[in-house]
Parts: sequence; C-alpha cells; structure tokens
Amino acid sequence: MKLLFHIGSHKTGTTSLQNHLADIAPELSKSGIIYPRPKTHIPPHSILLSGLMPEQDLPRIVRFAGTADQRKARKRQALETLRAIASKSSGDTLLLSSEEFFMPIPEHGLSKLKHELTDAGIRSFSFVAYLRQPSAFYASWLQQTLKASFTPPKILPPPCEQIFSPYLKVFGKSSLNLRLYPEVWPQGDDTVQDFFRDVLFREDLAQDRADKPQVNRSLSAEAIALMQSYRFAFLREREDRFTSDSRRLGAALTRLEAETNTTKIRLHDEIAQKIDYDGAALTWLRDHLSFEVPGLDYSRLEKRSEEIQTPFDLRQLIHIDPAAYRTLARKLLNSGWANSARLESRLSFGLDPMSRRRRHWLEAQSQHGYAPPTLSAKTV
Repeated sequence: MKLLFHIGSHKTGTTSLQNHLADIAPELSKSGIIYPRPKTHIPPHSILLSGLMPEQDLPRIVRFAGTADQRKARKRQALETLRAIASKSSGDTLLLSSEEFFMPIPEHGLSKLKHELTDAGIRSFSFVAYLRQPSAFYASWLQQTLKASFTPPKILPPPCEQIFSPYLKVFGKSSLNLRLYPEVWPQGDDTVQDFFRDVLFREDLAQDRADKPQVNRSLSAEAIALMQSYRFAFLREREDRFTSDSRRLGAALTRLEAETNTTKIRLHDEIAQKIDYDGAALTWLRDHLSFEVPGLDYSRLEKRSEEIQTPFDLRQLIHIDPAAYRTLARKLLNSGWANSARLESRLSFGLDPMSRRRRHWLEAQSQHGYAPPTLSAKTV
C-alpha cells in the first residue's frame, strides 16, 4: 500500500480539505484511495506524532489529548487500524492529513515513524505540503496563536530547513511535493480544488461545494486584539491552551464583527518586508528542493544576523482601528456572551467575582480601547 500524507501547512485551507475528504471518503475508496475518517478510525491522524519527539515539543493538540499512556494506547490502536486497512487493500493508496506534521520533527522521530508505518504494511511514501507567502503565513499564524495565548509568535518565516531536512534524509527528495497556497492563483481556486485536480487527479470529486459554510474563519485585527487582552486578564495561567471560555468568546466575536466595520489582519509594511525577505527559508527551499516562488526577486533576499524583537503590543505588528475596537467591545458587552456572565452573577446573588470582572473588563475596553498585556491588567 502507498501512503500519501498531506502535512499542511497550517492556515492553508487544511480544515476545509480535511472536512471534504471525510465527507466523500466512501467515494474515494471506490477509486482506491482510503481516507480513514477521524471520528471512526484515527481520532485524529495527528496522534501518529506521539512518541516521535520529547513530550514538551509536541503540538498542543497532541500534548493535551490525554496522558502519555493514553496517547500511546491511541497511537497503537491507530497503527493497528492502518495495518488492517493495508492487509485488505494492499494495492490502494492510504491518504492521511495532519498539519501538525508541518513542524521540526527530529530525524530519529521520522525514522521511527517510517518503521512503524512500514511494519503496518506501507511500502512507499509521499508527502504534500502547501506553502504561502511568509508574511501572510505569519499574519494567519498570529491570529491562530492568540486564540490560545496572549503572546504573539516570534517574527520569523516558517523554519523550512528544520521542517523539511529530516523528511529529505529519511524519505528522500522525491517523496516531497511542495505546492503554492491558492492565494497566488487565479480567483476561484482553493486548496481543495488544487489537491483533487493536481494531486489526486480527481477534480470531479471537488465539485458542488458552493453551499459549504466557511470553516476556521480568521478573526479581524480588532477581534484578535480583544482576544489577546481577555486571555491576559483572565487566562494567564492557561497560556498556550485552548479553553472553552476563549472558544465561546471567539464564536461571539465572529458573529459580531460581521456587523462591525472591522479590519482584516494586515501586518505593517516594514514587518512584512522583514519576514518576506529573510532569505533563510526561501533560499533553502530553492537550493535543496528546487522550489521557487514565481515573481519573487531572489536578489533582494538576505540572511538576517539578529532576531527581530516581537512586541506584545499588537499595534506595533498589525493595523488596529481604535474606533472599531471600542465598537466591537460595546457590542460584546451587550451580547449573549456578556449577558451569560451577568446571569451567572445573578444566580450567585452577585457574589461571583469572575462574572463581574469580565463585564468590568469589557466596559474598560469599550471606553479606553486596546492596551498591550503589560497594561491591560490595570484596566480590569
């Protein structure tokens, strides 16, 4: 059995692709492409990362998926599932997808994965990754990070050498298929269409998706600034973890920003330039994997000797409209999310300090606007 592994990257339409693959898994199987649906076979494919690196280096979706023993048991079950699939369909293609594999995995970890998959009946390996403009990747990764943290990620392009070099050594150059994210393509293309057309060669199975709702939507600049301020004020001890509280806040912000004149996340030009023309990632891709970005002036790339300091103050990174921020905070104050906190206070006879603090925090945001984490605690 052949393995085709879609490894991301993050923020390149991965959720839409995975949802569509799960939706049409029965049709894919008729073409000899087996996609184990996460809810029924491997929940999720990223569990295969367990045991490939130190515990503290695992992505949070794997790290917080249970104890080490529970993850070990789930991975063992996943490999048994793959072995059963391979024994029944030896000539078919096994298709897996997990953007968590778009990260620096130690060479010995990938060697272990290759041994585990070979033992499960896999005989050949192919990996597909979508790459986007470094500054655009950082802008999306910034908003994704701040959903579970108040600390912006370091201002860096994706560490392509650290990510792909172990794949080269363990699986070989021919196993890697790097593709441009659809933002550089003609209007109308997306990751799902490209993957089905030019990777699976089944474009017909990517049709009729016009009525599908948008998934994993990006928040606006003002919404993500509110999220950062909230996590610093209330969830400091749960840094780098998604919480039910912040998920509800994200859902409320998504609804409210549709009726507010908010700003799409856009890096300041000088920040974008520093990321895009740091030659570390793009020159390595060109020199080692023959991957070039069309229209990019490679003569302008340079290797930076000093790390760029990443500010906590989002106003130094992205454009934030102060009026839109305060408007969004006022709408949030009058929303069901805030009123649920008020209800909690009433049910506890007004003695619940968390609920009162949350509304006081919102009142401060609607009056005074955004403040970076070092200051925002004073407004609560």
